[in-house]
Amino acid sequence: MAIAAAVAIAVAAAPNLAMLPALAAFNVVVVVIAVVDIAEFKVPNRILGPSFLMAALLMVAASAFTGEWTRLGRASAVAAVVFAAFLALALVAPGSLGLGDVKLAPYLALHLAWLAPVVCWWGFLIGSATAGVWSAAALRRRRGKKVMLPYAPFLGAGALMAELIARTVL
Repeated sequence: MAIAAAVAIAVAAAPNLAMLPALAAFNVVVVVIAVVDIAEFKVPNRILGPSFLMAALLMVAASAFTGEWTRLGRASAVAAVVFAAFLALALVAPGSLGLGDVKLAPYLALHLAWLAPVVCWWGFLIGSATAGVWSAAALRRRRGKKVMLPYAPFLGAGALMAELIARTVL
């Protein structure tokens, strides 16, 4: 059900047919990674690594088909900035952000920024705000005791919501 919803979101959000395969694959990978992170508290490299390669190939093909090379360049630059920001957060506050999340962030950013850089920021804002609310509620229930929270599901949900918003706003 979640995979079908992810593909449906890609169909709704794709700005053109050339980008549909990349967005559909991205959305499916986001759902799979979220499920694994919930179960194991890790973002598996065996999924994320090949997914990055597949994303690069599909996005280069989409850019070649549409001629929108600047869109790909801009998305790559945003992904690099997001990676640097997440790495800095992980180094400044060890234990609060896993390296799987650091590696997932540019993957999300690459796809969302391909739609538009503002979509990337929407995705991370929605995901982070939702995680913050969920974390605050969990802390309240546990009376302030430490709470482990998988971050990838929130980032992924934020990314999917941002895709939907982008289609209606942009």
